[in-house]
Amino acid sequence: MASFAQQLEQLLRAATAQGLVDGGAAERLTALAAAREGERGWLSLGGVLGRLGAAVTILGVILLIAANWRQIGDGVKITGFLLLLGGAYGAGLWIEWTGRPYPRFAEALHFLGAGLFVGGLALVGQIYHLPANPPRAMLVWLVAPAISGLGILAAWLWLHFEGADSGSPLHINGFTSYLMLSVGMGLALLGAQSTLRQEERRIRSVMRGAAQLMLFYGVYMLGFLRRFSERTESISTGSLALPLGALVLGTAGVVLGWNRLAPEVPWLRGRLSLLLGLLVATCLVALLIDVGVIPPGRR
Repeated sequence: MASFAQQLEQLLRAATAQGLVDGGAAERLTALAAAREGERGWLSLGGVLGRLGAAVTILGVILLIAANWRQIGDGVKITGFLLLLGGAYGAGLWIEWTGRPYPRFAEALHFLGAGLFVGGLALVGQIYHLPANPPRAMLVWLVAPAISGLGILAAWLWLHFEGADSGSPLHINGFTSYLMLSVGMGLALLGAQSTLRQEERRIRSVMRGAAQLMLFYGVYMLGFLRRFSERTESISTGSLALPLGALVLGTAGVVLGWNRLAPEVPWLRGRLSLLLGLLVATCLVALLIDVGVIPPGRR
């Protein structure tokens, strides 16, 4: 089914041919409808249903192969994976390049391809008994031509997998260190999205939404810092490169985009920047308290 913007374009083309609307007004109305349609993005019914369908398809393929692992040959598994992956991405790109009126369906196909990509990594590793290394798998997933939301998820998962890998030089342990990964990444995304152009508003909305989720989670969980820090296994140990690096990256993002934050409400920009600066300082102090650099005080 064609989108509202495309239906309006066809209607205005017929109205222009009959002399009911002049060409300039038709172009402006078409551009306005396309802009409004683009702003809906993930929140549109078609977008949500498309991604739900893609997620169910990914899960179904994984369960089908897992339930018949011994009955399906290795060559059939790999060939089927490549056909599904190429078909999903190929169909999505064909819809976009030919200008077909199914943009939400194309996005769902890209979502399906990205999910199949990471499933294929596990498939190949299981077939050839490759050493399991989740951090590297997440890094490889980042090269998949996925939408920005999945790229953000892959980067977030990589940070946590790398920190949890006991053989990694970046291995960390402790509630506070892992919390800093989400807070730092949220701050970096919030600052980076404000530097994008208005034409990239859909990417901005995805980055802003991910940043808000991470920061809401981080600020809420900071309220439980004292409770978790009283447990020995929750005290931060190991390398501090990842949590400190995340906070540095978040600070850089805030500095980079502070003059573009809240463009619709200029008077709020200074207050928001101050709030984010206080959040960075609070997180740094919490991390130093957790590792024992700053005395925690009485219980």
